[in-house]
Amino acid sequence: DDKTISKRSTYFQQYGWVGNTMSMGKAGENEIIIDKKLFDKKSPIHLAAGLMPEVNPTQIISLPEGHSAGCANAKLVSGDPNESYNFLPTGWYRIDLE
Repeated sequence: DDKTISKRSTYFQQYGWVGNTMSMGKAGENEIIIDKKLFDKKSPIHLAAGLMPEVNPTQIISLPEGHSAGCANAKLVSGDPNESYNFLPTGWYRIDLE
């Protein structure tokens, strides 16, 4: 609805990224939008995620599998950014902008 779209737009403008926390569209699909201005075009982007499935919130899906330990931390995925996490981007998905 318009209220949700407005909230997502405001969050994107404030932080430079936004992602949905539940399926929108096809079952099992999620989306994330990241402003390319956050990245230096001369350097690649390294991306990883930890996903909490709606059907089993105690299971965390790590993307890429086995290489996103910090991103797949249950507290972080559930929305608690106040802990300390270890991120090792060398094994993450690499995206070249050039």
